[in-house]
Amino acid sequence: LIRTGEWSKLTIDLCKAYLRHHGLRLSDPKAELINRIQKHAELRDFTSAKRKYPRGSFCINCTGDVCRQDTVLFKQQIPQKHNNESNYPGYRLVAGRVVKESYGVKKQQHTFTVEVIWSSGMQPLPPMTQLLVKGRVLYRHKTYRQKWPNEAERVAAVVEKHARGDEARSVRLKRLENKQSGRRLESKQKRRALGKWPSTRRGPQGRSSRPLPVSSRRGKRPRSGTGEVQECCTVKDCSCFMYGMERHCTLAL
Repeated sequence: LIRTGEWSKLTIDLCKAYLRHHGLRLSDPKAELINRIQKHAELRDFTSAKRKYPRGSFCINCTGDVCRQDTVLFKQQIPQKHNNESNYPGYRLVAGRVVKESYGVKKQQHTFTVEVIWSSGMQPLPPMTQLLVKGRVLYRHKTYRQKWPNEAERVAAVVEKHARGDEARSVRLKRLENKQSGRRLESKQKRRALGKWPSTRRGPQGRSSRPLPVSSRRGKRPRSGTGEVQECCTVKDCSCFMYGMERHCTLAL
């Protein structure tokens, strides 16, 4: 039916079976499904797809300024993970239409959804494939686009995209500031718990009410009225054993 062009005889089940076989979207009315099948049948032939969207038609450099409904041409880097002979990456040339672009909720990263028209190079993609591309990946090499029929509409779309980008960057900046302040507070609490940070609470005589660690008490002689400093303390009930100051005990044996 597709080869003969008898589109009216296609049922919804046949349309979904064709689209499912090629990994395309299914959730649309019958007219949209038939339109998608027609477009896929036209782009399946690489020669006809490249003839309809020639490389020379992508003549406007839009690196860093891609918006929705743009037909773009960009180079994508493909790492060769299983090649032991060389670590040089491969490249893939992709021509496609930007059907969606958004800023993530969690990290506010710019993500583009590109519908592939034709692809060449290493590991080429089939036509009509939905490709998710980060903005930094899309702009890593130069990106070119086709001219719109009405460039004024594109200017309005770019202004709206920049407004959403400014809002996303402000949200990201606030999130990073809150994260850094939380880290500083957590580090301060940990240092206080380990005894490495002086407490701000003061006792009745103006001194800190927090007891000093054992390491700071070493070397201080316990004060008693009389007695001589012994070489080593042998009184097991003496408080010197509690603070590690046996060599400075002033108790008489």
